[in-house]
This record gives sequence, structure tokens and C-alpha cells, in this order.
Amino acid sequence: MIRIGLTGNIASGKSIVQKYLEQKNISVIDADAICHDLLMSDSKTIEEVKKAFANYDILDGEKLAKKKIAEIIYSDLKKKKSLEEIIHPKIKEKIEDFLESKKHEKIAVVAVPLLFEAGMQSMFDKIIFVSASLKTRVERLMKRNNINEEFAIKMIKAQQPESEKLSSCDYIVKNEATIDNTYHQVDKILCEIMP
Repeated sequence: MIRIGLTGNIASGKSIVQKYLEQKNISVIDADAICHDLLMSDSKTIEEVKKAFANYDILDGEKLAKKKIAEIIYSDLKKKKSLEEIIHPKIKEKIEDFLESKKHEKIAVVAVPLLFEAGMQSMFDKIIFVSASLKTRVERLMKRNNINEEFAIKMIKAQQPESEKLSSCDYIVKNEATIDNTYHQVDKILCEIMP
């Protein structure tokens, strides 16, 4: 089985590529979805997060409020690191379980926005990076998250710069033009990976 890591900095359009791969009946797991499940449903994780953020209002009733947590971690990168230290090992474990369960398939894809930040490069045979310009990503983030430009830039700057990641990737999908153009690039990559 060929294990593929699909990544890209925030608002690069990674989910477009992910959905296209799923349409092609390729097994895909999404680290963001794992993270969401852990924060919303896993009692051990919830208690660890509450403890790490004990001095902050991070609840919405009984549940963790992801929006409140986002505001904290993008304003305080030490708190972001604290959260990642709780979440990343658990996500890694779920990914390993997924890859083990798909070992008889030709290919399996793991979508991980923070693939490099979490040090997961060695888990994959090939890495696909979805790229978009800073201007495009700021515009997408503002629209998608209903936030101002200042907060969008803060979110972008919290990640390792795209320029530092590209040389460690096997393939780059430029997601700036039409959706068909993006799909065409993905098809070309798949032909190379699975000739």
C-alpha cells in the first residue's frame, strides 16, 4: 500500500482535493475530523483540555467551545502548543489504526493540515501539498470563517510558512485557477503514483 499525506496551509483548498480523491473511491481519513471528534466526544481529551486551559472560558454549556479555543490559541502560541501536545499523539494513533486497516488497498490518503508541524512526515511514502497564494488564502479565510483580515493573517502566521515545506513534498497542487484545473493536477499525480 502507498501511504499518502495530503497537506496544505490553512485555506489552501486541501478539502477540495480531499473530496475529489474520495469521489474516486480512494480511502481518506481527515485529521481535522479526528480532532473535532476528540474535542467533542472523547471524555479523556476534554478533561485534559479543560485542565490545560483552566484559566480561560472555553466552554459553551458543558461542551468545549472550538471558537473560543481558536481565539486563545491564535493569540497565544504557547497555548496552541499545549493543545497540540494533547491532541497530536491521539491523532497520530488514529491515523496509524486507519493505515493498518487499509493495508490491503493500493493507496490510502491521510489529510493532515499540520503534517509538518506535528512531525508526521515519516508516516508517508508520498506527500502532496496543496498551495495557494497568501492573498487568496486570506480572502478565503475571511469569507469561510467570517473573520476580519487581521485575524485571518494571525491564523496563517501560526503555521509554518509554505515556503519551508515545499522542498519536503513530492507533489504540489496549485489551487488558484478553476476547480477543473485542480482536478487535472490531481489526476496527473495519481497517474504517476499508480501507473
